[in-house]
This record gives sequence, structure tokens and C-alpha cells, in this order.
Amino acid sequence: MRKLLLVLGILVSSFLSLRAQTSTLETDLLKEKTNAFTKKQWLFPALCITYGAIGLIQDSPVNKADQRVNSEVVSRSLAPRRFDDYLQYAPVAAVYGLNAVGIKGKSSFRKRTTVWATSMAIMGTTVGLTKKGTARLRPDGSARTSFPSGHTATAFVSAEFMRQEYWDVSPWYGIAGYAAATLTGAMRVRNNRHWVSDVVAGAGVGILSVRLAYWAYPWLERTLYGRKKRPGGRIVLPQLGVPTIASIAPFYNGRQAGLTLRIKL
Repeated sequence: MRKLLLVLGILVSSFLSLRAQTSTLETDLLKEKTNAFTKKQWLFPALCITYGAIGLIQDSPVNKADQRVNSEVVSRSLAPRRFDDYLQYAPVAAVYGLNAVGIKGKSSFRKRTTVWATSMAIMGTTVGLTKKGTARLRPDGSARTSFPSGHTATAFVSAEFMRQEYWDVSPWYGIAGYAAATLTGAMRVRNNRHWVSDVVAGAGVGILSVRLAYWAYPWLERTLYGRKKRPGGRIVLPQLGVPTIASIAPFYNGRQAGLTLRIKL
């Protein structure tokens, strides 16, 4: 079990190391100065996913490590503990709870809810398709849906979401979220439901899903909520992408409000 905790502990330590190296980048991202999705943002989750994918190769070093850890878990005949079913959602619940009691994160309710839903959609689609494509047998032999760990992916979506929202308030919020996510992954291995490489890959998928969602939010805001402001105070309704001969648009210039009618002759 010590080997398992050592491997999973790398997730937290690597996260903290990466956070220190990219503080300038993340400050820019948090303040929305840039919408670029840079290499440093996907590097760590990509490494996690790559490590997990190597575990799919029979007799690879990662696969052999999976077998050794699983043998130790099975030999101890540990009774299942199912609190990981709930722990995976703890960080996201904390985000909404903290906002409710007045400890505000960086985003409005609409933005954080949109980002959360988008992250879960990206993660769920990725995990579902990958499970079906790899058909890896679970350690307990119950099903061929082992890779990657969905519980762990969900937990790291929650953890990265909490880190993004509250790191500027206090880094301890982000650390607590990642600790809960790491414990969730450890419990999936302890309960003989996943190999370690499944868990590491799930962590990568979860983190990457959140970063993609924040990156895509400006486009999602325009697409989902349908209005954007232009200089001068005018509010222009989005174009529907079909030819029109007439259009009506509201306007407000700071003193006057009304409707503008345009007819194409």
C-alpha cells in the first residue's frame, strides 16, 4: 500500500511543482488577460494520461507496477470502503458552499456553473469513449471498463475547478481539493476496482477537462447566452447564420434606449 500512496502522492507534488513554475501564466489566465491554451497548461495532464496509457501495454514497466500493487491489495483482503462515491464531489460542493457563505471565488455563478457543466461533459465523453475503446478488465474481473477511472476523473475535475476558483483566495483551498481527489483515486485501487495507471490517467483527463472548459468559456458565453456588448453601449443580438432581409436590434447609448430597424433592399 505504501507503493500505491507513493505513486498517487506524485500527483499532488507534481501539481505543486508545476504551479510554482507557471505562476505568471496562471495569474494571466485567472485575470482573463489571455485566452491562449498554452503548452504549460496541458503538460502535466498529458504526462498523467501518457503514463496511464503505457499501463495498457502488457509487460510494460507501468503494467508490471500495476500488477505488483494489485497483488499487495488483494493479499491484504481489505474490505471495501465506498466513501469514494461521495468524496469525488467534495471539492465542487465546497466551491458552491464557500460562495454561499460569502467567501467568493473568482467567477460569477453563471460562469462557474457553465465551466463546471462543460468540464463534466468533456470528461464524461472522454472517459466513456475511452472505456469502450480500451475494454480493459477491472482488477476484480467485474467488467471491461477499467481505463480510465471515472471516479478519479470526476474527483480531479472537482479539485482543479476548486483550485481555479480559490487559489487567489488561499492556495490551501486548491491543496485540499487535490488531497481529496488523490484520496479518491487511492480508494479506487484499494477497493480493487482500478489499476494505478487507470487512476493516474483519470486524474489527467479530469484536470485537462477543466482547463479546456475555462479556455472555451468566452466562446461558450457568446454562444449560450446570446448577447455581447460593443463599444458605445450598443447591445447586438447574435447572428443566426441565415440570410435576412430585415433585422431589429436594441440599442442604449447611456442616455437613450430604443430599437433600430434595418431593411435590406
